[in-house]
Amino acid sequence: MADRSLGLRPLCGEHLLDRPISWVHISELPDPTTYLDGGELLLTTGLGMGAGTDHADFVHRLAAHGLAGLGFGTGLSHDTVPPALVAAARRG
Repeated sequence: MADRSLGLRPLCGEHLLDRPISWVHISELPDPTTYLDGGELLLTTGLGMGAGTDHADFVHRLAAHGLAGLGFGTGLSHDTVPPALVAAARRG
């Protein structure tokens, strides 16, 4: 996040940026928690997140599993980060 040339921006509060990251994991699964130990930064493009996705449930499962953070790539399956996902992440 500190390298501004990457074009990254926090959407759920800068006070959460100091979490330690144990690993970076990439997944497009609706529930990747089976493959996570906690402490990971999960990267996704939201390929599996269609109109019926319960973003609050997705974020809750990741948070309950101890995820360090979620990185959402835009431009492939979504032009922007889904507002419902941002709202869910801000609520925790």
